[in-house]
Amino acid sequence: MTQSSVAELFALLDAEFAAVRQGKFTQLDEILSQKPILLDAVAANPLSTQDQIRLQQRAVRNQAALKAAGEGIRSVLTRLADLRRLQGGADFYAADGRRKTVAPHIRGTRA
Repeated sequence: MTQSSVAELFALLDAEFAAVRQGKFTQLDEILSQKPILLDAVAANPLSTQDQIRLQQRAVRNQAALKAAGEGIRSVLTRLADLRRLQGGADFYAADGRRKTVAPHIRGTRA
């Protein structure tokens, strides 16, 4: 692997990390299409120990960022589902043990 290919791989991993951090998830499709090409080049030609360490550090960093982004997206989806469910009102149990439904409050209207 040439030094320029190593630099391209590191730049691609840095771009992936930046895209995740900035929430530019549409850029990940292009990045993911380029990754196998560069990773195949890594497999074909051994890297120096220093480059192996740098590659592993970037891969671990990106994996953590992608995992955190996924958890954040799942959290938002859960919250949105909760809000949609509450649009129809909320249920609670009264002191007598019966289930009651509170109608949703609509702004601009009075009871």
